Amino acid sequence: MSHTASHLQEAQPIRAFAPSVLSAFEPCAHHVAFALSGSGETVTARPTKEGGLTVRGSDVDGMHSVVLLVAQAVLASAGMESSFELELTPQTAGLGLSCSAASASAAALAVNQLLGAPLRKRELVRACLESGAALNAAEVTASMMGGLICVHATSPLSWIRLPVPEGLSVACSQVLETSAGEQRGEPGPNVSGKMAAFVSACYSADFALLGLSMEPDDLATLPQPLARARGMGALGVSVRERSYFALCVSERSALEIAAAMGGGRGESVLLVSPADCPGGRIV
Repeated sequence: MSHTASHLQEAQPIRAFAPSVLSAFEPCAHHVAFALSGSGETVTARPTKEGGLTVRGSDVDGMHSVVLLVAQAVLASAGMESSFELELTPQTAGLGLSCSAASASAAALAVNQLLGAPLRKRELVRACLESGAALNAAEVTASMMGGLICVHATSPLSWIRLPVPEGLSVACSQVLETSAGEQRGEPGPNVSGKMAAFVSACYSADFALLGLSMEPDDLATLPQPLARARGMGALGVSVRERSYFALCVSERSALEIAAAMGGGRGESVLLVSPADCPGGRIV
């Protein structure tokens, strides 16, 4: 049975931020994701006198519907009813990163805080995944909780936080033009063995093993920017949405590889992030 949060009419707007995430890289497919710094989504929740929920702001890739579904799911999980407006503000640095997990996490945090924070972060992750917004479990968990997340079961949700080797960094470069054939991240035939090696490398901080676990099955098919990154020592490379990604042994290496993947083009947006970043939060 739900009850109305009548105190919200006097509440101040709540603003929450959640980071973008990287997932769908070999060998982890969609089971592993980690949060990125310098890119994400902000959602501001404001109480209103009008009935129902409304969403305004940028509606890139249909994110309004994601935010609305998640807000409804948080209300249902908290057993409460309320009326408020949600404003979505993308902060994705022009890299074309998938923003659904960040939008969902930020919306869940903002709505929950406006209600008086009745739900914990783990419960907010569950609400996001049960919202009907077709979200990826690893991506939402990483955006909400931060760090490197491995989801090993979805019903019920069960995940672990993997240790991040010191110095591990991510280089991102905008893809100005790419074909469907260049998209990577689907599991190869030896995914189980490579996944085991990836997890072992995280726990042992073994960069050599990490690189072996992420080696593409067919190096000849890599797009030129990713082949260039591999030649410069990138541990793993992938294409996601409209961005090239490379995992690197250090921030310095990531800066050099990001520039190389961009080909020195002034119009190519670059982002370098540690691989161990905080998750969603009230700002």
